[in-house]
Amino acid sequence: MTLADLLPRFDGGPLLSVPSTAAGLGLLMLVLLATLLAGLWRVLRGPSAADRMLAAQLFGTTGVAILVLLALASGSGPLLDVALTLAVLAAVSVVAFVASAGPGGGRGQS
Repeated sequence: MTLADLLPRFDGGPLLSVPSTAAGLGLLMLVLLATLLAGLWRVLRGPSAADRMLAAQLFGTTGVAILVLLALASGSGPLLDVALTLAVLAAVSVVAFVASAGPGGGRGQS
């Protein structure tokens, strides 16, 4: 059984698929690389901790997208597990940041 067999189908075709050419996949990877560079710029320039946290969230989201593309291109199911784990960790990190940056600094005070 391959990863393509596990993907949901609509009218006989897969709902989620990888571009049929290497050029299409390469273009997607270049767009994701540009997204990472934009996030790096925001991490370096700031100006606030919230801006830097949003850039870190962008890194997590882009990392998940890259892992999903690699999993679909290679047919490797475990890469999808890694992508899911990264997505959960990114969400937990935002919750921890908001809890620590809010009123009381995460000490349980409102």
